[in-house]
Order: sequence, then C-alpha cells, then structure tokens
Amino acid sequence: MLLALAACAIMTLTGMTYTTAARANPRTETIKVAFLEVRDARGNLVRVEPNFPWAHMAVSIDGGWLHAHPATGVEWVSGAKLENYGRIAHVITVPNWFKPRLDLVDGFIGQGYDQEFSWNNQALYCSELVAKTLGIAPVPMVFDPQLWPRSYLRFNGLPGISPGLVYRRLIQE
Repeated sequence: MLLALAACAIMTLTGMTYTTAARANPRTETIKVAFLEVRDARGNLVRVEPNFPWAHMAVSIDGGWLHAHPATGVEWVSGAKLENYGRIAHVITVPNWFKPRLDLVDGFIGQGYDQEFSWNNQALYCSELVAKTLGIAPVPMVFDPQLWPRSYLRFNGLPGISPGLVYRRLIQE
C-alpha cells in the first residue's frame, strides 16, 4: 500500500534535485533526506497531502538509506533499492543546526510499519521515522478526505507529521 506513506543552493544531477543548506559548525556525519515520487499501479502520482508531490521519504546517514514502508517496516537499503519504492525526486542535505537523534537509529531498525500513524507506539511510518531521527517535533495531523479513505479521518488532530511538513521544516531558515 503505497498510499500509506539559511541560504540554499540548488543544482540538478542525473535528474535529481539536491539542496544544500550552508551553516556554521558542521557535524561529522552527512545526513540527507530523500523525497520520493510514488506512482500507483496505473502510473498515477500518489499524493498523501495537497500541494506536495512526494509521498515517501528516507534518511541517509553517511551511506545507505533508512526508511519505513508497509511492505518492509524499518530497514536500511541502498539508493538503488530505495528506488524500488519510488523515484528519488529530491534530496536535501540536512542543515547543521538540526540536532539529530542518531542514538535512536539502531532501535528503529526492524520495527514494523505504523498503519495507525501513532506517534507514541513502536511502529513507524516514513515521515515519523525521519522526523524522530532529526529531532523534529510532531504537529496535529490532518488527513485530507480528498486523498485518504474516510477511516483515516479519525487520526485528524493526533500528533504526527507528513513528508511535506518535514520538507518545509528542513528548508526554513
């Protein structure tokens, strides 16, 4: 189920857009976030929120990609394997002013996928995984009834985060 998913210099490499934010006091780890364009079986673009084109995301810490997906739960994958879940459309190098919680990452690996979109259980969905890794706080969730089945509307107002909100947090000054 694919639905369940500061000055900046922008350059394009091999069809992907990379954003690099310049800040003082660089970390030793290079942390990146990938945003994936996901298509359904008919080739239609999957949207999980209005006005945001990417439905899946992953975080990279000096190497492979950590992501959460309904088919796999939380796992480390290569960039090539990540492309099995969608086209990597945009990659952001995480600004140095973020205080990532790298100590949590080992505990995330092998956790199940969170189809209940709960911020407070052991399972994780993709944007929750990235947000918790980067230390981004949740906000009240909004599931658009034009994009989500009615059953998801019960989660409106509960703490959570979407790929679009993580993106906006990463690019704001």
